[in-house]
Amino acid sequence: SSSMVFSVGTLARLVFGVSIACGLASVKLMHSATLSSFGGDFLTGSSMEDFNEGRPQESLRKQEFELSELTQQIKDLKSGRDTLLKLYESGTADLVSRIDVLESKINKKHAGKVGGDDLEQLHQQVEEDRKELERTRERLNELHDDSRDHFEDTTTSLSDMVDMINGLPATKTDVPAKQLKVHIWDDSTNYSPREDILVKEGWLEYNGKPIGDPDDSSTKPWFQLTDDPGEADLIVWATVMGRHGLEVAPMNPVKHAHKVIVLDYADGGTIHRMHKKMQNFHTELGYFKRSFIYHGKHNSFRESVTSPDSAIFPNAYSSSRAMMIALDLPQADPNHQAILGNSGSVYGKVVKMSTTDSYEDHGYFKDQRYENFLVPYRDRKWNFVNVLRYYPEGPQKDRNTVVEWSREFSQNVAGVPTTGEEFMKDMEGSAAEETADKVANGFTSYVGEIDNFCQGHCFGPNYFRLLRDAKIIVTCNPSTWEGDFRLWESFLSGALIMVDRMWVLDFMPNPPIHGEHWITYDPGNKTDFMSKIAHYTDPANIDEAEAIAKNGYEFALRNHMTVNRVEYVLNHESVRNQMMEHILDPSKREILGFPEL
Repeated sequence: SSSMVFSVGTLARLVFGVSIACGLASVKLMHSATLSSFGGDFLTGSSMEDFNEGRPQESLRKQEFELSELTQQIKDLKSGRDTLLKLYESGTADLVSRIDVLESKINKKHAGKVGGDDLEQLHQQVEEDRKELERTRERLNELHDDSRDHFEDTTTSLSDMVDMINGLPATKTDVPAKQLKVHIWDDSTNYSPREDILVKEGWLEYNGKPIGDPDDSSTKPWFQLTDDPGEADLIVWATVMGRHGLEVAPMNPVKHAHKVIVLDYADGGTIHRMHKKMQNFHTELGYFKRSFIYHGKHNSFRESVTSPDSAIFPNAYSSSRAMMIALDLPQADPNHQAILGNSGSVYGKVVKMSTTDSYEDHGYFKDQRYENFLVPYRDRKWNFVNVLRYYPEGPQKDRNTVVEWSREFSQNVAGVPTTGEEFMKDMEGSAAEETADKVANGFTSYVGEIDNFCQGHCFGPNYFRLLRDAKIIVTCNPSTWEGDFRLWESFLSGALIMVDRMWVLDFMPNPPIHGEHWITYDPGNKTDFMSKIAHYTDPANIDEAEAIAKNGYEFALRNHMTVNRVEYVLNHESVRNQMMEHILDPSKREILGFPEL
């Protein structure tokens, strides 16, 4: 009968409710047990007493035991949570089945397929069934909320206890640390090879000394690499979110507590899905994002991706040792010609060079730390190059426009172009000039892509050599996000940089200045672009162009190398304050410039 079906459904829901209640009770009991398990020795501070009374080994033994117990409690809690979730899944399936029965009964009553009962009584039963259905769904939602709240409370308590354990003094030692240890986090996807090169270079070279400091070369780097995140003082995670769902984040509340610096190099404004979880587990020290702003029309500033109090900080790529040409490479031969293909256009007549000049004294800033081949500014064969990708149907509208303007300007000055392949054949058959005098006499440019002959974990020296043969490099930021490697590669070529305004650098130390370190243009204003490229390619203004190029090169070396990004992160107020609280070793604090405890 209908009353029997209703009774069975109600009983089934009651049994499910009891099972969920038991699951919640087990989590609550586990929560209490976890707290009480440390209520004796740990919360009374016996480890601290052992240390203060001259028993450091006993203190260390208790700390290790307490950490082991805490780790087991976390595993037990996760197991309990998983069991509870399975109960939810099973009970929800049962509820769905019971709800189907109720709804089928309601439909039959409305269709008049149930006879023998008074119509008014049927309508009353329908209303009762619907109310019971709504009450059942509300109870299920409450159970979900109750379980989530208890689990979050428990994990918060566990994380707080990890904080207390990590706050205990380390075992006394007579051997001061000479370096800190840094772990470069492997999220298992291997999806950011070039970013990883920059990160490792910066953290393993940083020594707290500015470029040009006389003690630079004799000062040991602050960090050494460790494969063990548990023993590291800092964990650095570079992510591009290329395989977002597969990335394993550093979230262990014991081994990774207050150690993790996230360097988000992803395109676009998305924040990593693990950001909040790392904060909840107290592993994250700071989250630094490259694509920190949203572009408006023509790469104008629309807004930053987060509010100021969201604990997301601005970041940018940088120049790198990996973007330099070592003096022993073939591309460091002054007479070397970068290989061009058919993807680019050559404008004007390029002189084939033949020189015995080693280019040792080229007038650019030099520092003892870096070895980088450069062509003297006035010996460079291209008045300007633009190597931006051109996809007419693609999303990068401003880049496409700047490529079109570059082609138009070049053709107006030098006529119809040849292909890169035709250019290479002409260079092979032409006679070499003894001097570079003719380079400045005619306009030349290259517009198009170039093969860097490099796949995977590397940067391409063929591409780098083309940049060093240019007096001016025209580039442009993406339309939907900001920042690329191309800008910083161009700075280290020694060319004058023409680029649209880059907003994120205004949020960081030492932004480049228009007219002093680079030239900025408006990608929505053709007249602005054309007048600036005409001015700086004019031989009458070569002194001005050369000065800006050399200033930009020195400025990048002093302020925008990988080591400068490390210094920016370490000196960020949020990161520095947390490190001062959690790094207690006196010798490590001295390296970091922290006050004594």
